Amino acid sequence: MKNTILLICLLALGSCTRRYVYSYKLVNATESVNNVYEDSLVRMKINAGNKLISLNLKNKTSEVIEIDWQHAAIVREGVALDLTKRGSLMGIIPANAIKMDFLGIGLHYQKGYGMDGGYEFEDFFNSVLLFGDDEDELMKNKGKRISLLIPVDSGGNRWNYEMLLEVESIRKLSNIMITNKKKR
Repeated sequence: MKNTILLICLLALGSCTRRYVYSYKLVNATESVNNVYEDSLVRMKINAGNKLISLNLKNKTSEVIEIDWQHAAIVREGVALDLTKRGSLMGIIPANAIKMDFLGIGLHYQKGYGMDGGYEFEDFFNSVLLFGDDEDELMKNKGKRISLLIPVDSGGNRWNYEMLLEVESIRKLSNIMITNKKKR
């Protein structure tokens, strides 16, 4: 009986959780079209979700370029936060090469998270409403911005790229119930 009541309470609480997904657009670069920034040194395609930014970077030069990950950051509401790479994009990018990685704000490293362990990432802005939370408060995040700061070194010079991303839309995810059915 206790287990049944506990199960009903957990199901009721779970059904009161509402999840939302954010859509971002690149707003600061006049050269930007469809979240792609391009100049004579690099071509960057950026897509942001609730927790991660995917960065596809092409070195357009005939020289090696290097990303200074020690000084890269994500800036949210005026505060520079440590950037955590999810993938293996190394700092050195050979001439005419394309590299891709996922970047976010790492909360902590968790063993068993992913295949061998990995970071759990923080939402850029709150995307989950619990029972009693006000949806209007979450919708006020539309228009808020995050910046991705990427220092790039090439030929003894440094270029500091700042990619400014703005919340373009927020939509509610539909509740999906997953059941485990046994085959007979």
